[in-house]
Amino acid sequence: MVKILAISGSLRSNSSNTSILRAMVGLAPTHIQISIYDGIGDLPSNKDLDPTPLGR
Repeated sequence: MVKILAISGSLRSNSSNTSILRAMVGLAPTHIQISIYDGIGDLPSNKDLDPTPLGR
């Protein structure tokens, strides 16, 4: 079995990248397991959550 960890760089609820990853999970053949990493918001300095860039 092939295992793939998919990461979307956006936390936005209407992110097209995340929508594509979700579609890939449903369309993957049975010998491919795609898992979406949902911990990106726990990483420091996420621009989707930080209204101003660091250093300003």
